Amino acid sequence: MSYLKSLISASKRPRLLSGHEWRLGRSPRFRPTVPQYRLKVDSAPAQRTACLLALNVLLVSLTVLSHPLWTSCVTALLLTVTLVWLLELPAAALGLVDKPQGRKAHDCVTPLTGGPAILFAAAIVMLSGWWPATILPFLIVTGLVGAVDDRRGLSARMRLGAMTAILVAMVYIAGHGVTDLGNLFGFGPIELGAAGSLAFTILCGVGLVNAINMADGVDGLAAAHVASSLTALLLAAWLSTGAFPPELPVIIAAVVGFLVVNSRHPFNPRAQAFLGDSGSMILGVCLAWYAISLSQGEQKALPPAAVLWILGLPVIDTLRLMIQRPLKRGVSPFSGARDHLHHILQAHGMTPSATTCTLVAVNIVFCAVGVLGAHFRVPEPALTYSFIAVALLFWTLTPRSPFIGYCGRDVSECPKAVINGCELATACDDGHPNPR
Repeated sequence: MSYLKSLISASKRPRLLSGHEWRLGRSPRFRPTVPQYRLKVDSAPAQRTACLLALNVLLVSLTVLSHPLWTSCVTALLLTVTLVWLLELPAAALGLVDKPQGRKAHDCVTPLTGGPAILFAAAIVMLSGWWPATILPFLIVTGLVGAVDDRRGLSARMRLGAMTAILVAMVYIAGHGVTDLGNLFGFGPIELGAAGSLAFTILCGVGLVNAINMADGVDGLAAAHVASSLTALLLAAWLSTGAFPPELPVIIAAVVGFLVVNSRHPFNPRAQAFLGDSGSMILGVCLAWYAISLSQGEQKALPPAAVLWILGLPVIDTLRLMIQRPLKRGVSPFSGARDHLHHILQAHGMTPSATTCTLVAVNIVFCAVGVLGAHFRVPEPALTYSFIAVALLFWTLTPRSPFIGYCGRDVSECPKAVINGCELATACDDGHPNPR
């Protein structure tokens, strides 16, 4: 009887899929050998999206008529959430999705709509509320470069060239360059010339964008880092001068709106969208823009030494990887591997939510030190040397990642790696046993 049932079920014709389902990567039933991943678009019902869209139209209208700050922030937050859902299908049609493969831990195709949603929401609110939008052209160009990287995968040299061009334009067109490092080391103010300012701005800008990109490995981590750092810069400016860039709260609200659908919480068990390279590059440029504008000039809100603390944890972890990868492992500092701090914490038993909460809490402490140090006018050399001491202590106490084999590569890239139980890197393709 069971044999007859199997023949009957096998004789049934498979359901024909629509073009929409094919674009989302859904496979027919007669292809069971190739694992196909589905883009979960039913997480945002049409009714909920329509209601939020109508509410956003109302709030944008109020922003145009009165443009109070709180209305602009609420509009940016809700508009980001709505755009993340509305952009799912266009992202799938354009191939802007992240598929589970290699080192990636998610289990389904996820749209890379975080960056465009934050950019569009902030742009709509800025332009409708008549907020200053000097930063907007740079964010648009950065978002386009990141979208091309998400779709086609640019090489490290092409990404570096594109970011260098954006930062050069930022220095010469917008006048946002690092010209004064302050009394960093206690030997007097450090003034940079034209060439030194350009070189240092490019170095710091590229490093900061890379730091945010590297932190984007756990749901909600990169966006929460940026939101806390931008909030700290806003508080430092307000405590120092009683004013802050009026468009900065709008950008923070847009990032918080993305966190609603990206971080894990009781109402959102999995990330509904990722930042992608476009989102991480946009957030990195935002951090660089406001860190420079608020720490330079005659009426600067905080010294550059305090900015070190506010940018804090992502910068320290990135510097660790930039040093360890070429010196200890013999690989490029821009190579991908699971040796970030969030990977190490998860390898030692932390859940993704606990990892995000722990690292964001540490980053908030860093930001608090920077804001309070600037407010109470702590000597700049004390801030600098204490930051260096904390960074050295962090590098010393950070354990080795169990995901890295003896050959220096990620165990997922070692064809002969032996993975059994908790010992994830017991051998590598070079035949050397793991020193642990």
